[in-house]
Amino acid sequence: MTAIPWDSRLRYHCQLRQSASERRADTHPLTWRLREDGARVGLGEYREKEGYQAAIRTLETFTPGDVIGTMKEANVRGRGGGGFSAGLKWSLTQVGDHLPRGYLICNADEMEPGTFKDRLLLEQQPHLLIEGMIIAGFANRSCYGYIFLRGEYVEAARSLALAIEEAREAGLLGRDIAGSGFDFDLALHTGAGRYICGEETALINSLEGKRANPRAKPPFPGQSGAWGKPTVVNNVETLCNAPGVMLHGADWYQGLSGGSVRMAAPNFTACPGLWNARGSGNCPSVPAVGRFSIVLAVCATAIRSKPGYPGAEARVSCCRNISMYLWISIPLGNTVAVWALA
Repeated sequence: MTAIPWDSRLRYHCQLRQSASERRADTHPLTWRLREDGARVGLGEYREKEGYQAAIRTLETFTPGDVIGTMKEANVRGRGGGGFSAGLKWSLTQVGDHLPRGYLICNADEMEPGTFKDRLLLEQQPHLLIEGMIIAGFANRSCYGYIFLRGEYVEAARSLALAIEEAREAGLLGRDIAGSGFDFDLALHTGAGRYICGEETALINSLEGKRANPRAKPPFPGQSGAWGKPTVVNNVETLCNAPGVMLHGADWYQGLSGGSVRMAAPNFTACPGLWNARGSGNCPSVPAVGRFSIVLAVCATAIRSKPGYPGAEARVSCCRNISMYLWISIPLGNTVAVWALA
C-alpha cells in the first residue's frame, strides 16, 4: 500500500491499512471510496462513486416512515458507544403537523483517548456524512442539522466546511433539495473541549450556549431537545451507514457480517471455530459482529465453553477487518468469563 506523501493537502492523516483493491462497495460501504493518498474525496469524485444516489432516491421514492422502517429492519446500531437502535430512536421522535420541525445533530465530539474512527471519515469523506444527515433529517422531519465537532479537529473542520459549501452550491442542501420539496440545511459547530459533550443532552446544552451539563430525563431529546424542539442526536458512523442501507436495503446490511466471526484458541480441538450466532454440536455460540462495527471494549461477556476447559488467550478476528484480544479466564461450570479490549 502506498504511503501518504508529505506534501499531501492535509497536515496529518488517518490511513487505512487496507488497499483500495481490498475495499468494495458491497462489502465496505464506509471506506470503499477513500483514496490511497488520503486526500479528501470531493463532490465530483464522490458523485462518480454512487454519491448522493441514496439521498435522492430516498427523497423521491420513500416516506419518512419507510426510512425508519428500513433502518429498524437493518438493525443499524449507534456507533457512539451505546449501541441503541438508530431506527428505534428515530421512531421515538415527536412529530406531527401541529408540532414544529425539529433538529438533527451529529455527535462528532470524538473525545475518547486514541479514538479516530470518526476523524477518518470527517477528514477524507465528509460528503458521506452529509448524505447520511440528509436521509436522517428527512426521516425525522428535521428542518436543520448541526455537526457538533471536536474543537481540536481542525483539518476535519476545514474538510466539512468545504463539503457543506459544495453540497449547497449543487442544490443538495438548502431549500427544495434536488427538486424533492424537502428543505434541510447544515451548520458546523466546533466544541470547546468538554469530554462530557459526548453525552447527548450535555452536547445540546453546549450547542445552545449553556454550560455543558447533562439534563435530567424525561423529557428526552426526541420530545424536547435543542431549543425545546424535537431533536435527534446520532454518531458520525451511525449516520454514515444510512446511505448504504437505503441504497442496497436492510437484507444487504444484515448480510455484511457474513457468518465470519471466528474464534480459535490453543488446544480447542473439539471445536476449532465459532461461526455466526448459531453454533453447532458442542460448539458454543457467539453473537456475530458486523464487519464495520468498531469495537472499543467488551467487559464481562459470558460465552459457553466445555465444562472444565482451562483459561486461554485467544484472538478473535471479525470479518478480517476488526480484531480484539481476549483473555479468557475463570471457568465456571459450563461458562467462562471473558474480558476484551480492542
